[in-house]
Amino acid sequence: MRLASDVARLCAQLGEADAARLIGAEAAAAPAGAAVVVVVGEKKRGKTSLINALVGRPGLLPVDADIATNVHVTVGYADSEWARVIDDAGPAGREIPLADIAQYAALDPETGRPLRENVRHVDVGLPVPLLAEGLELVDTPGVGGLVAGHRMKTMATLSRADALMFVLSGATELTKSECDFLAAATERISTVLFVVTQVDKYPEWRQVVQASQDLVREHAPRFGGAPWFPVSNRYLNDSLRAERAGATARAEQLRADSGFGPLLDALRTRVAGRAQEIRLANLVHLTRPPLDRMIAAAQQRGKSLRRDPGLAEAIDADRTELATLSSGEAQWRRTLARRFTALEAELRTETTRLLNDLNATASNQIAQGGPDVLAVVKRNIDNGFEGIWLDLANHLAVGTAGVLAEVSADFDVRGIDVFGAVDYPDRLRNPRPLDLSRPPEQNGLIAGLERGIVRYRNAVYIGAVASIIFTPVIGTWVGSISAALIASKQRAREQEQRSRADAQRYAQLMLQEARTEIPPVLSAAARDTSARLEDHLLAQIAARREQLTAALAEHQRLLKASDAELARETEKLKAALARLRAASASADELLTRLDRAAE
Repeated sequence: MRLASDVARLCAQLGEADAARLIGAEAAAAPAGAAVVVVVGEKKRGKTSLINALVGRPGLLPVDADIATNVHVTVGYADSEWARVIDDAGPAGREIPLADIAQYAALDPETGRPLRENVRHVDVGLPVPLLAEGLELVDTPGVGGLVAGHRMKTMATLSRADALMFVLSGATELTKSECDFLAAATERISTVLFVVTQVDKYPEWRQVVQASQDLVREHAPRFGGAPWFPVSNRYLNDSLRAERAGATARAEQLRADSGFGPLLDALRTRVAGRAQEIRLANLVHLTRPPLDRMIAAAQQRGKSLRRDPGLAEAIDADRTELATLSSGEAQWRRTLARRFTALEAELRTETTRLLNDLNATASNQIAQGGPDVLAVVKRNIDNGFEGIWLDLANHLAVGTAGVLAEVSADFDVRGIDVFGAVDYPDRLRNPRPLDLSRPPEQNGLIAGLERGIVRYRNAVYIGAVASIIFTPVIGTWVGSISAALIASKQRAREQEQRSRADAQRYAQLMLQEARTEIPPVLSAAARDTSARLEDHLLAQIAARREQLTAALAEHQRLLKASDAELARETEKLKAALARLRAASASADELLTRLDRAAE
């Protein structure tokens, strides 16, 4: 931090104002940046209970809704406890009581619909020591068979995570959907902790862990050496109650039996501690380009003070190089055109692939049917679109970072932020209403009479058989009951058929809207990003041209200066160069120490 402060001050004094602001902003964020741990798992794995246990608040997040968490819930450190919901009513966030988190974060367990519509995510702040050490826990919807859209949302979230905590139960080994998720996650994250919950409840958990480890090595070999932590949420919660009751020895024993000790140590050392080292190393790296530029500028000024005859020629050569960079045929311009054209094509292909996957999931759900198939498909499509949008926006951001890396040989790309917000298409956020199929009775009198005749004929047949076997009275009674049952079953079957047809129409309507709306928005975003980057690079060229012009003018001025003036300027330059070299040496030393600490 002292190095960053010194370098920022030097930048401000020696004409690197942008670098000074960038280093200052990075230094301000470095101490407060928490390591983001995304907690994932299939339904009924105790994922939410685990987060509650880690923060020592058993009733914080809605455990009963663990199988149907609808949005991401982020739990981080705060001096006092609070909860904030981000939704259409409060896009900037509005505070809610902690007791109301379930109302905003969960699905109704009976209907499967969100308890509150249009909720984007929920943030929670707690004064918990573990979180204060630099951790932020993100609870996610189920990633496997629950809803495909939830899996997409979680995969997109992993791109901003420092670590993944994968939760499974001691009752059963990893499922295929979980293995598929892990295989895909290897592309986005390198640090994973496997947590096996409910080991107190299932004595066979060791065999389950062994089988799951074999599956991980087969489907996600990158995580084959990741650590596994068997834990009991119940034992840890019991230890908290024992501690509050003053039973210290009992509390310590339960805490040891819970298995949370090694997990907490791993979160502190493997994630929180490592994340801060990475951020500090990034801060030190951030000081190097301006230091190198300022040292080079000081050395060039030294040549002016020594009246170096070759300096003017060197400046002219630099100006010629800048003229080449400014030309319409410059290599960096061709790079931008080529890379962003390819990026647009990648986005179109990825859009088609993701929408096809979503369509396949919707088709499977429609084939399975059920009275609520329309609600299930609508929920899957809505969540899927949000996940797809996040995934594509991340793809554009990563592609832009690749372009920056490719032009970094000619330009200083550190700190460049040219990736603007990509607006979610309004026609997907506010879809056209679907005209639901009407019951058959409303589709025509003749059709209704035909169905009634079929039901009556079947009921009369059943009643006649019952009259022969028993008595005419019983036959009449049986016939009446049969007519009612046949009518009820036929109505249910017709209702399901209508729901399937409505679900199919809704899926095709929305997918067609997505295929129409998403590609042009993403293409426009890619072109806007390319234009902003081009403007930024041209501004760098203009700034360097001004610097060279000023350096040449200064050189010409010093050629005419007196020996006494040159001596005074030389002493000032020596002092500034000494400070710059000392800061550079300090940066080298710190990077070496940080690398050793990471090892």
